[in-house]
Amino acid sequence: MTRGIVMSQKKKMVFHWLLLFFVANLFLFWIIGLAYVSQISLSSFKDLVNYQKFCFILFGISSYISHLALLSLWPLVILIPLLWVAYLPRLILSISVIISIILVSLLIIDIGIYVSYRFHLNGIIMRFIWDASNQNVFGITRNELMIVVFFVGILSCLEYGYALWLWRFLNKNPLSLASLKWYGCGLAIFFYISYATVFYFSYSNAINARNIIRLRLLLEVARFLPGYTDILSIFAPVEYIAVKSRKIPIQSEQMNIPLKYPLSKLEFKSNEKPMNVVMIVLDSWRFDAFNNQITPNINHFSKKSWVFSNHLSGGNGTGPGIFSLFYGIPGTYWTAMLSQHRSPLLLDALQKNYDIKVISSAELFSPPLHKTVFQKIKDLQINQQSGSTPKARDLQVTQQFKAWANDSMRLKKPFFTFLLYDSAHSYCETEYQGPFNETGACNRFFNKNRESLLGRYKNAAYFLDQQIQEVISTLEAKSLLKNTIIIITADHGEEFDDNHLGYWGHGSNYTLYQIKVPLIVYWPGQQPREFSHQTSHFDIVPTLMTRLLGCVTKSSDYTVGTDLLNSKLRLPMIITSYMDFGVLEDTRVTRIFSTGNYLIENDRGEIQSGEDIHISAMRDAFKNFIYFN
Repeated sequence: MTRGIVMSQKKKMVFHWLLLFFVANLFLFWIIGLAYVSQISLSSFKDLVNYQKFCFILFGISSYISHLALLSLWPLVILIPLLWVAYLPRLILSISVIISIILVSLLIIDIGIYVSYRFHLNGIIMRFIWDASNQNVFGITRNELMIVVFFVGILSCLEYGYALWLWRFLNKNPLSLASLKWYGCGLAIFFYISYATVFYFSYSNAINARNIIRLRLLLEVARFLPGYTDILSIFAPVEYIAVKSRKIPIQSEQMNIPLKYPLSKLEFKSNEKPMNVVMIVLDSWRFDAFNNQITPNINHFSKKSWVFSNHLSGGNGTGPGIFSLFYGIPGTYWTAMLSQHRSPLLLDALQKNYDIKVISSAELFSPPLHKTVFQKIKDLQINQQSGSTPKARDLQVTQQFKAWANDSMRLKKPFFTFLLYDSAHSYCETEYQGPFNETGACNRFFNKNRESLLGRYKNAAYFLDQQIQEVISTLEAKSLLKNTIIIITADHGEEFDDNHLGYWGHGSNYTLYQIKVPLIVYWPGQQPREFSHQTSHFDIVPTLMTRLLGCVTKSSDYTVGTDLLNSKLRLPMIITSYMDFGVLEDTRVTRIFSTGNYLIENDRGEIQSGEDIHISAMRDAFKNFIYFN
């Protein structure tokens, strides 16, 4: 009997330790999480009256307090039952410390991602990290990694030190924790206010345009919290965009719908003198980094080429950007093409008569281009080049191309070569010699120096310009320019807080700095021209299929694009990311998320809360969304 009482008292002390340990972590979460609050844009709420502003502020505070409490205290749901089942104090304490260190580390990493990209750590990003564990997908430098490791190390020491101190303190000073009940009640009230507010606008009888706008405003407030909208969607599915009462299928729903791609059998007329094609993609090359100062060689070469000065990628990331370049359809079809093992029709047609070579500085398995775009390419090298830096790997790409082009077999069969350079994407990972100023260490987490980072980026692009010149010189030396089409472009752009909204890099919005890219097309026998009408990556496929391969099937049967020289209006247009997709109009974009909710931004990336969707634009864009289903 006495032993049972003693054991009960020991369990009670461990129980008290668990509560106080994770409550301390909750306060740590609240302190660290203030970095999220600094990213909330207040411009969306300027038109609200005072009582409405008070309601939204109350919602924001209650969501912040309750949601971070949910993220930090959830281990108690597992550890407290474990304590009652088995009295293993050392194991429980060790698990608690390890879990808390992991949670705080993930919170710090998520803040770093959110501040620069405006999306949270999620399954897609975790998959990239897992698939590319030995690759540098995000271009993080050693200096930046050391900063993260330093902060995580300091916090780990604090967690461990507090755990030991608290254990010793409770052994000497047993406490009554009755006051924690009131804290629990307070958290429950904040949780209720947060979710009940959204539930009201989701399920009330007054579901009208005004309430939907308010619901969107609430979600804009809540989106800064990691996982809030995902948890919310489990309990209260938010509204779907509808065009004539038909909801939009998201990518996960599309993946198993049998594709009608192409809509009809492709027919070709014979081509007695097929030309070669060299397609060069510079990762993260933004539109204004193509000029005589940054890329003098490409600029000189453009004087004998077609230059498209108003050209858009099909996405703001490498996956959707290259997908749109080869498939000529929106990246919303990515999961369907991946699951159904469908290669692009352009490469299928080229493989019949062309020798195809893919040379990439970066890896091709994350995103899985080797299972989509290049799945049928023989002897495909899916790993990145063996060089220790992006600069060294890009030099290897050039040397591999020169060796491949010097093969005498290149003169006996037409060839298609794809070259992917990485330095402009990984400009922080190594030093590049160039005419632009750069000062100090490359640090994109703290104390971001825009001019220094831009200088590094421009020097990387300047280096790539020299590599492109070597490629062109090699073709010229082999007398191949007379029958080789050369396409020079990018998969997406790169933003440096150009609109002063805190956006850096790519993959976070659909402003021109992230989706507008250069396009130079050298076509033997054609007069050089500059075109100012809107074009996109979707237009590359129909241009090559008809002008190069002689496809007589109407292009609308296999692509959403049109001939590059056709000046017809392209907008509205679907542009994709890894996290969402956008319907791009002339001066704004409607972003649609996997949960079904949406927001509207202007061409600077500012949220336009008072505006609603344009049904006619949505209808036109969604024709392409489901065109091949």
